[in-house]
Amino acid sequence: MEKTEPDAVEITAQAGHTYRAFALQKVTVTAPVEVTPGDEAKAEVTVKAVEESLASATVSLTVPEGWTVTPEQANVGPLAADATAKVEFTFTPAEGAATGTAVITAVVGGTEAGEDWSVSTQATVQVWGGGEKPLEELFSNVAVTDDTNTAPGNFDGNGASISAQALASVGVTPGATVTVNGLNFTWPDVTVGTPDNAIASGQSLKVTGTGKTLGFLLTGTYGAVSGPATVVYKDGTRQTFTLSSPDWYGAPSSGSAAAAVAPYQNRPNNQRQNTPATIYYSGVALQNKEISRVDLPNISAGAANGRPTSPSTPAPPRSTPARSP
Repeated sequence: MEKTEPDAVEITAQAGHTYRAFALQKVTVTAPVEVTPGDEAKAEVTVKAVEESLASATVSLTVPEGWTVTPEQANVGPLAADATAKVEFTFTPAEGAATGTAVITAVVGGTEAGEDWSVSTQATVQVWGGGEKPLEELFSNVAVTDDTNTAPGNFDGNGASISAQALASVGVTPGATVTVNGLNFTWPDVTVGTPDNAIASGQSLKVTGTGKTLGFLLTGTYGAVSGPATVVYKDGTRQTFTLSSPDWYGAPSSGSAAAAVAPYQNRPNNQRQNTPATIYYSGVALQNKEISRVDLPNISAGAANGRPTSPSTPAPPRSTPARSP
C-alpha cells in the first residue's frame, strides 16, 4: 500500500485476496482566522486514535520563516481507540510579516510496529498589519471645489473636480444628509477645496456596530472600478464582497444607483464643463454580528491621469459607509 496523494492511497492487490484499509490517526488544527505581526496567537492540534490505540506520538507546529512557536513539540499518548488528545501552541508572526495569507502546518509522527509514520494538516491564517482608521483620517483627495477657486481640485489626477455650487443646487452641502436605499449618509463636513474623499488603496476603515446593510457612496474615474473588499467582524470572521462603481463622468449609468448628480463639473483655471458628475451607492448585506473594520479594495494608490481610481466622497472607494439598523 502506498500513499499517492494527501487524501489517497494505492493498493497493489492480488486476485482472490481480500484487503481492508483503515485509518489509524486523524489530525486537525484550528487557528485564528486573522493574526497580527508581533502579537501572540493560539493554535490547537487535535490527535485522534481512530480504529486502533496509539501508543505515543510527537506533535509539532511548523510556521513561516521568522515566526516563533512554543512549545517546539509535545508528546501525546497512549490513546485508546476513538480517544483524542489536544495540544495548544502559541505562535507569533514576525514583525513586518507581509499582509496576506500564511500557512501553519501541524505534524504528528511516531513509530508503530517498527515503522515510522507521520500525518500532517494545515490551516490558513490571514496576516493583517493593523492600523484601521476612521474614514475622515483617510481623506487624501480633493473632489469638490468652489467655482471661483478650482485649483485645489484633482478628483481624476488631471485637475477635474465637482462643483460645490452644482452639488448645492441638488441639496448636497458639507455635513448634509444624503439618503439612498433607506440609508442615511453624512456628506463630508469639510471646507470646500480640502481633502474630502479616500481613494481605495487597500486601507482598513474603522467601522463599528451591527446592522443589516453596510452602504458606501463611491465612484470611479477613467472607467468603472471594481475590487474585493472585506468586512471583518469582532469574532474574527471575514466576509469578502465586491465593491464596484461606474465612472463619475456623465449622467448615471443604466441600472446603477445614483446617490448624487451634480449638473456640471469644474476644471482648472475656474473653468466649467457642462457635463454631470455622478456619485453612486453600493451596499452589502451584513451578518448579524458586531463589525470591527472594513478592508477596502486596492484599486489605486492615488488619483492619476488616465489611471482607474476609486475615490469616495462619503463612503469607502471613494466612500462613506453607513449601516441600516
